[in-house]
Amino acid sequence: MTTAVSAPLIFESYLDARYRDELEDLFYFNSNQAVVREEMERAIDLFGIPEIVEASGRLTFQLRGGQAVQTLFALEEISGEKHLAGVIIYARTDDLTLSLIHIAVSEAEFLSEQLPRNRLTSAMFDCVFNIARKIKGLERIHFLYGKKSQYIKLRKSS
Repeated sequence: MTTAVSAPLIFESYLDARYRDELEDLFYFNSNQAVVREEMERAIDLFGIPEIVEASGRLTFQLRGGQAVQTLFALEEISGEKHLAGVIIYARTDDLTLSLIHIAVSEAEFLSEQLPRNRLTSAMFDCVFNIARKIKGLERIHFLYGKKSQYIKLRKSS
């Protein structure tokens, strides 16, 4: 389903299993993948292939390479119904670094090399940055998407 990103956003670490088809479409069959193909391939080479896993009626991701990951799902609430809008897979890759490994957004949102350029992507990044600021010892976020891989220094919240 394609929706305009003006609805309220809800962030969750797991997704109800009824969203499997929506998640597969968003993550594996998204027409925007061509824009970030090189970054996706680099992430797969570094961390492994992402796979949807279901446990106790909830969906999340794991990487075939074995790296432990966390997932952030963004949902839009429209007329009382939640619709999957985006997902970020991230992991603590060393003592100082949280890496954003994979990002997918609905086809209604266009992901380009000018990230973050839209409300959904910005809100997803803000949420992960807020999580990272709360993790003891983290100093930076490794961002794999864009023209080149980059590190962004974290400022701890007071």
